[in-house]
Amino acid sequence: SRAACMVGGCRPASLVTCPAARSLALALRAAAGAGKRHTRHTRHAAMAAGAAAPHEERGTESKSRRRARVAVVGAGAAGLAAARELAVEGHSVVVYEKGGDVGGVWMYDANVESDTLGTDPGRARVHGSVYASLRTNLPREVMGFESFSFGRVFGGDTRRFCGHAEVRAYLGAFADHFGLRDVVRLNTEVTSAYPIVSESSSETGSTATLTCWGPKWRGGGAP
Repeated sequence: SRAACMVGGCRPASLVTCPAARSLALALRAAAGAGKRHTRHTRHAAMAAGAAAPHEERGTESKSRRRARVAVVGAGAAGLAAARELAVEGHSVVVYEKGGDVGGVWMYDANVESDTLGTDPGRARVHGSVYASLRTNLPREVMGFESFSFGRVFGGDTRRFCGHAEVRAYLGAFADHFGLRDVVRLNTEVTSAYPIVSESSSETGSTATLTCWGPKWRGGGAP
């Protein structure tokens, strides 16, 4: 699963696809012309402090940096991690999720598409491809996020190579622990992303052209 993140209010514009949430946060900071990177020790200390509201800013560096409005497409593993990392960096985040809950590809749907070959554009679509007996091919200990261990049971499946329902339960618990459900817009499909160009003036009287990305969506609520 990959989460595409549309970064607003940055120069230059960025449309970032991120398999790693921390890489996204660093890319966003570079796009915004931010200062030096937090040390690993500072990040771990902040995460060790426990759950925090998604918009809470950490440290003097985050407060002094320019905040961006960021749209994360998809509330799967990558999207939730991206939203968490961006919020820790002090940015304003909205996550758009087409499905009815968080979990991304780990959301099981027993329905099958009417056209299994996918040749009929008018066929009934099934959001997800997990099958009933699917289990992970990695032990749970190495699948969890650094800030939220997968070492304990979340959905009743005690196996190390657990089933899909256990992974989805873990992702739901991750979203609950860090208050991410408050920034997720469920049943909301992003249909396109387009550049927005505007001009701004500085204190010296010079003007600069700013370009950012704006998403279009359908369903769900307004961000």
